[in-house]
Amino acid sequence: MAQSSQANTNAIPGVPTAGEQANTYHSTGAVVTTSQQQSVSQVSSSIGGPSNYDIQHNPTAVCSTFGGYQNYTCPPRIRPLQIKTDVTKRPIDQAIKQVRVFIGHPVHDRLKFDPNHSGAYARWRVAFADAIERVPCSRQVATEAVLACLPEPVKGTVERSVHPSDIEKFGHVIIIYALDHTYLTKLELRSVSAAWERICQQPNESVRQYATRFEHCAHVYTALYYTHGLSARDITTKFSDGLRGAREVLGRCLIDPQCQLGYEAYKLALFAFLDNGTPLPDDLTAMTP
Repeated sequence: MAQSSQANTNAIPGVPTAGEQANTYHSTGAVVTTSQQQSVSQVSSSIGGPSNYDIQHNPTAVCSTFGGYQNYTCPPRIRPLQIKTDVTKRPIDQAIKQVRVFIGHPVHDRLKFDPNHSGAYARWRVAFADAIERVPCSRQVATEAVLACLPEPVKGTVERSVHPSDIEKFGHVIIIYALDHTYLTKLELRSVSAAWERICQQPNESVRQYATRFEHCAHVYTALYYTHGLSARDITTKFSDGLRGAREVLGRCLIDPQCQLGYEAYKLALFAFLDNGTPLPDDLTAMTP
């Protein structure tokens, strides 16, 4: 009775108690979670087919009683990231040591996120996802890794807007979805799509240089977006259509006129044709760079 009396004495009129806040939080979270899972299902069906990604892995929406935490999910039409399944927790110094093994210390330039460079976020997002998915690490280590790649103002903003329980549950994925909310803008997405649409061989660019640039552009595009309608033949055709050199254009006509080869087979056949030094017909000789 004494404890109950003391608790009532310390209660502040108009301010929910800790127990009431917890009840409000869990009640709100349950409602938002249901609607959030429904929206993910709708997004999946709207892009042309079911995703291999389990919708149960999408982050649970979290709303703080005081409005400090936000709801973050994978943006529509964007390929969801994979959550690390290893939930092992280590002392923070051990986790940081493992982080530095694969992101570097200081962090490798390609894994540093610079919010001041317009158009760089999508490429950074793909580069970090590539790096973290190749490493068999725990969810804790993946979280520390993405935070280490962020400049301090951005890192602080993310940590204040994502609930700690979501960070623990979803790791680096929820951090990146929070960044998407600010940086994966329509302009950013438009730049990725435009780069893919415009990709072609540049003047004085060798076919091998073009192939390297094409593969990077294709990887960013397909890693970022759902590409249900983009087949292997589509990629080969896109590469072939971008050829501009006279010999390359001739090779395109001779090697695979029916567009039946996969990208790698087509590329290697084109390399072999060009390396063989086949003379150009007279009507194309004048076009040789």
